[in-house]
Amino acid sequence: MKKAPFKPDSTELEVAYNRRKHQGMTVLHVHSQYEMLFITEGTYKIFLGDLIVAEGNTPCLMIVKNYIYHGSQTDPNIDYEYYAAYYNPFLLNKIPVTLCDYRSTLDCDFFMMKPSPKLFDRLMFYMKRLLDGDNERIKISLLTIIFNEINSASDNDNTHIIKKLPNNYIFDVLNYINEHVLEKISVTEVAKIFHISTSKLSNDFKSLVKVPLYKYILNLKMEKSKEILKETLSVTDTAAKCGFYNDAHFITAFKLKYNLTPGQYVINID
Repeated sequence: MKKAPFKPDSTELEVAYNRRKHQGMTVLHVHSQYEMLFITEGTYKIFLGDLIVAEGNTPCLMIVKNYIYHGSQTDPNIDYEYYAAYYNPFLLNKIPVTLCDYRSTLDCDFFMMKPSPKLFDRLMFYMKRLLDGDNERIKISLLTIIFNEINSASDNDNTHIIKKLPNNYIFDVLNYINEHVLEKISVTEVAKIFHISTSKLSNDFKSLVKVPLYKYILNLKMEKSKEILKETLSVTDTAAKCGFYNDAHFITAFKLKYNLTPGQYVINID
């Protein structure tokens, strides 16, 4: 299954709505925000990595922890409708725990519930208002209400929680790499930080992410280098900022990845 490169998200809260056919299989993706997905119509399979964690054709609400590769598969012949809220965990610090105990959804890798008809109607109402909300205070208030609805219904038989996925420490590794990708990091250094052998780390990482760890680090550096090249237009500065040992190392890696040198890439920038 294909995986999209990681792209950090700086927005505290984003809300989206979509209704479509012919989606089929999405590319697995990962981001630094939590994702709250409210599927209101359609047939679906939800993947965390290669693991199918949910499937069905009834409405459901699910929350996926940040830094976990996930995606969905839908029936291309049936309408598929969903609302999605992507929120930074730091946003939740603005919600007093006395008003809403959201911590249960932060302590697990995956949470899913199939709401009753009455709860479905309430969630639909709040998600629509969240989508239309025009200021942060209103959106945080609506998010608080949604969390309270989740908490009040989370003890019934229609709730599915995965506390920790297999090889869960790999998500901590992903988090570390994404935060330190501009430094001179290597598989050996990451293994030392997580107190594990390089062979086990490499095997566990590839088993879950389906990409060798060294290649994941390099690919992420390449994505970052393109962004920095657009800002600085300097090959030397970009090589240094991306943690390459020298210009030659950067130029070789860039050409292997994109089939052109960084200098040629800069020339083509509008």
